[in-house]
Amino acid sequence: MMTEEGIVEEADGQYATVRLKATGACAACGLCRTAGGDLMLIRALNPVAARPGDRVRVMAGSAAAASGATLLYMIPLGIFIAGALLGHWAAGRLHLAGDPGVVSLAVGVAFIAVYYIALRFRERRRGSDAPTITGFAEAGTSPPDG
Repeated sequence: MMTEEGIVEEADGQYATVRLKATGACAACGLCRTAGGDLMLIRALNPVAARPGDRVRVMAGSAAAASGATLLYMIPLGIFIAGALLGHWAAGRLHLAGDPGVVSLAVGVAFIAVYYIALRFRERRRGSDAPTITGFAEAGTSPPDG
């Protein structure tokens, strides 16, 4: 499990966006998005009803963090290659008009688009493996700059 402290930037319903200071593990995680410099933003479940400006602790499973980079980079690469190979095969087999390379590229891109749309729906539905605000940080801890 990974636990970080940060400041709530915005809260909407059951989720909050938290500003965190990037650490060495951030490069391979994929759960956060950059907010400029060494600051990161993460969307987390907000069961403690934290409000903007609150200093909080955020916990994410290490499996979720490790799988973030795989979901965003490695799997799409494999899907693109599979789509391109299928497109090239289909172009030759079905005698499609045009350059087989263009058909390969189009099918590969279409496969990636479908993957990212499915990933987006999955992210909206995920629950237990989502980063979660576990509580308020103790007074005296330093919040991320920004």
